[in-house]
Amino acid sequence: MVPQEILRDLFPQTPMVEITITSGCLFFVYSLVFGFLMGMYYELFRILRRLLPENTIAVVVEDILFCLSVTVLYICLVYCANYGFTRSYSLIAAFTGFYLYLKTLGELIKCMHEKMTELIKGFYSRIKEGSQRSVKNFKKYIKSGKCKKSRNGSK
Repeated sequence: MVPQEILRDLFPQTPMVEITITSGCLFFVYSLVFGFLMGMYYELFRILRRLLPENTIAVVVEDILFCLSVTVLYICLVYCANYGFTRSYSLIAAFTGFYLYLKTLGELIKCMHEKMTELIKGFYSRIKEGSQRSVKNFKKYIKSGKCKKSRNGSK
C-alpha cells in the first residue's frame, strides 16, 4: 500500500476521503431510495400528460424539465451523501429504485389515475352536454318571442 503522505504529495488538491463499506452501503441505500422517490416525482409528469392535451412540444419540455431536475437532485445527493464522489453502483441503485417504483406502486397509481381520469372526463362531458342543451333551449326561448311579451308589461 502507498502511504497517505505520498498520495497527498502526488495529488495535493485531491481530498483524501476514506469510503468504508458501511458508508458505501448507506450510499447504495440512499441511491435506491432516491430512485424510488424520482419515480414518484415522475408520476406528477405522467399525470400532467394525461390531463393536458397531447402536444409534442409540451411532452419534450416536460421530459427536459424532468431530466434536468433529476440530474440536479442526483448531483446534490452525491455531494451530500458521498462527498461529491459518484460511484457506478449508485447510478445502478437509482435506476433500480426508479424501476421498482414503476413496476410496483407506480402501476397501482397508474390504474387509479386512469379510473379517476375516466370519471372526471365523464363528469365533464355530462356537464358540457347539459350546459349546451340549456344554452340551446335558452336561445329557442329568446327566438320564440315569449321573452319580449314579458318585457312589455303584459302578464
